[in-house]
Amino acid sequence: MKKMIILLTASVWITGCSTAPIYNVEKQTVPVTNKQTVAKAIFAGSAKRGWTVSQVQDGLIIATLEHKGLMAEVKIPYTADSYSIYYNRSKRLSYKEKSKRIHARYNRWIKNLQNSINTCLD
Repeated sequence: MKKMIILLTASVWITGCSTAPIYNVEKQTVPVTNKQTVAKAIFAGSAKRGWTVSQVQDGLIIATLEHKGLMAEVKIPYTADSYSIYYNRSKRLSYKEKSKRIHARYNRWIKNLQNSINTCLD
């Protein structure tokens, strides 16, 4: 019984700390042809998910999410017909630079962000 509890605890801990390859969004096409509209959708979609957003330069937005002591920051370059989301930096998300792996929670955040932005573009 004691061995079973130890194995169960270990499996929960390993699953909870799982890492995955970083999910980047590469040139997501959009149903508009206006750069300003794409930027507004990125700002709106990010805000819906709790991301803090700042315009760094024309065509580049930085978005940051802080949640329960964790932090993720992404670069979002955009044009009139597409946008991308790239990992920039993080805290406490088990990022491994060599293997380009990160806590699986990060990928969920990025997929949710992408869905939110896309919803604002429809």
